[in-house]
Amino acid sequence: MKSLSILLLFLVCASVALGQQEEFKTNAKPKVDTSARRKGLLASLLDDNVFDNLNQAKQGVKDLKSDLKKNKEQTEKLGAFTSDLASDLGLKVKKNKAKTKEKKGKKDEYEGIKFERRIGEYGTGSRFTVEEINVLRNPDEAQPSIYAKEIWWYDPKLRRITNAVRKDPDYGEICHGPYRKYVNDALVEEGFFYVGVKDGRWENYNQDFILLNKEKYKKGFLSDAHITYYDAQQKKIKAVVPVLFGKVTGEYRAFYEGGQLQEEGKLDDSVKVGRWRQYHQFGAMGRLKKETLYGKDKFDKAEPIVLQERDEKGKLIYEAPKQVKKKIDDDDDN
Repeated sequence: MKSLSILLLFLVCASVALGQQEEFKTNAKPKVDTSARRKGLLASLLDDNVFDNLNQAKQGVKDLKSDLKKNKEQTEKLGAFTSDLASDLGLKVKKNKAKTKEKKGKKDEYEGIKFERRIGEYGTGSRFTVEEINVLRNPDEAQPSIYAKEIWWYDPKLRRITNAVRKDPDYGEICHGPYRKYVNDALVEEGFFYVGVKDGRWENYNQDFILLNKEKYKKGFLSDAHITYYDAQQKKIKAVVPVLFGKVTGEYRAFYEGGQLQEEGKLDDSVKVGRWRQYHQFGAMGRLKKETLYGKDKFDKAEPIVLQERDEKGKLIYEAPKQVKKKIDDDDDN
């Protein structure tokens, strides 16, 4: 009985197993995830959101590469521009250095004539004055102009510059080159001298360095002055007509062809004012020929007064009455 039961159980199990085996035998094709072909093997393992993000990331990489390429091109252009700019700047720097060297090489020259430095000192306390002076290095290299009214020179005994007449031509040194004057350590005047006369721009300041006055000269004469000559080479001056701010104002001077002073006086807007003097070309006693007094300014309508006249030998041939001279002296004092 027991054996029969075991046999029946064996037959039932074999039948079930055979049925399962037959179930798996089919001609139907297995189901395939077609998205694997569409998205690729890696994409088949990911959900749709991840796939979309990956595509966006790929596009971002492409965009980044494109931007980098553009930036590279711009960088190359900027690099080329910077290189050119640096090249130009370097050229300018070289030129400036060359100019600086050129200036340094001529720092002891003014208008092609060499000078050397002197220091003047005088005064005490708040009026202590220092002058930075330059003088002709070689006095034989240039001589002051015969047309100059005043010649500036350095007095080694007084340790200052002066325009007093040099009685001894071997004493003192002619000013030439840049000049500066300090009072109590404050710059109050600066300009240039050309062989004893003022040249270029001259300026005066107060001790707060506020500009008080400025004038421009050309070898002893105001730069705007109208100068006439006897010769085409403009070596022999005939007359110097002063011009200031567009008006004939200042000191007038006329010369003989030989360079001797012929006449001098002041003009106020083309009107003679003050003392005017005429000179003989040759003679004694300063060659004075005639001295005439005019009004104080262009608005003074007083008649001119002849103060004196002299001949070529210096002999007085006319002199104004004493009362007239006294009145003039009193007016000058007032």
